[in-house]
Amino acid sequence: MKHEIRINEKGVKQRRKCGKLGEGWAKCCQKDECTSYSMVGGFCSKHGGGRRCKEEGCGFGVAHGGFCSGHGPRCSEEGCLSAGVRGGLCRKHGGGARCSEEGCNTSAQSGGLCVRHGGGSRCGVEGCSAGDAGGTGLCIKHGGGKRCTEAGCGTAARGDGSGFCSRHGGGPRCGREGCTAGDVGGTGFCIRHGGGTRCLVPGCSSAEQRGTGRCIKHGGGTRCKINGCASSDVGGCGRCKRHGGRRLRLVLRVSDEDRVI
Repeated sequence: MKHEIRINEKGVKQRRKCGKLGEGWAKCCQKDECTSYSMVGGFCSKHGGGRRCKEEGCGFGVAHGGFCSGHGPRCSEEGCLSAGVRGGLCRKHGGGARCSEEGCNTSAQSGGLCVRHGGGSRCGVEGCSAGDAGGTGLCIKHGGGKRCTEAGCGTAARGDGSGFCSRHGGGPRCGREGCTAGDVGGTGFCIRHGGGTRCLVPGCSSAEQRGTGRCIKHGGGTRCKINGCASSDVGGCGRCKRHGGRRLRLVLRVSDEDRVI
């Protein structure tokens, strides 16, 4: 959500959300270029404001029980090393406040809703309603969040601190012996070996496509744009194979100077 910044008559930096009548100004972090809300000490948690972790030598902010997320209690779910929040579980396993949207059990952001249902800050690109990634003002699709450090790769990095996307080794891997593909949806396996969400059609074990709940064969994914055609599109071009859709191929041409005779 957009906001405006000002310096009041006492020289204190303040912010307020735009477009909301009656909402007053609030102090924000006094660090240059930072627009997060201020905590105790005049700074946000990231820049030293608020209470600090009780662990000796740790300068991170308090997350739960007087400790930061790294030194606090762990999730009680077997095999999970994430920080525990309310109820002794991490957010992934049901800890903390949940989204107020009916039927949704995702962790809530601002306004009592998860990012998918409108909670938290939104992407700054005009016409995009996706959530802001990592406080960059943009969603993952439009370049927000941390990107993969592999040369030439612009995909978003996984949140495990590796600095790589799933394709280049970031995040948990598939549990099938000999497979190096990334785990999909926290299931412990890649798509090929049963990971991710499966098709809702009884008896079908194929992977569902693009949040539709069905595989390509049973109507999932993007369909052909030709009126009256229900076939799936090929290569993301918007047309099925019958109506001219085809996968784009990268053709490398060798110049005469580089050609070996």
